[in-house]
Amino acid sequence: MIETKRWLAIGVGLALAACGGQTDNQEPETAQASAQAKPALYHVADPCGGLSDAEAAALLGIPTEDLDKTVLGPMFDNACSLKSKAKPLGPSISFSLAEEGSVADAEAAFERQAGNFATTVQGEPVEGLGDQATWFGSRDPVVLDRLLARKGNVWLDVISAPEKEDGARRVAEAVLGKLG
Repeated sequence: MIETKRWLAIGVGLALAACGGQTDNQEPETAQASAQAKPALYHVADPCGGLSDAEAAALLGIPTEDLDKTVLGPMFDNACSLKSKAKPLGPSISFSLAEEGSVADAEAAFERQAGNFATTVQGEPVEGLGDQATWFGSRDPVVLDRLLARKGNVWLDVISAPEKEDGARRVAEAVLGKLG
């Protein structure tokens, strides 16, 4: 038990050290500039894209009270995981959301991510979804199907959803629809 607490304390200490922060001798302007220079994923206010529990449950086709909604912050790519409490191994939805400083930055980030996925599976453009969207579907069970979608300076990576492309599209429409 003591050994577990020691490892937990070490882990928390490392996590806090990795987060950084302003030191006493750092100028406020420098702290603000370094915060702005962080990767885009650090700027997302709600990794679940503003989806209410009712909207998230509806995407899974489960009652709201059965929703297990897990939000992982910047250290985990601002991921949102949605699944059933009653059937944790049943259908689930996972996605991450990033807000870039400009539309040009979002386009570049989208293209970089699409290029990474294209090394394992060819992407297909998806019409009528945000400003830009690509589906990366695979017949290989080892390769995850993914949908990348961008609207303005925000882009979304839907990692898993029920009903493959149709389900991923419904998730992207719901999240991107919150952007106005």
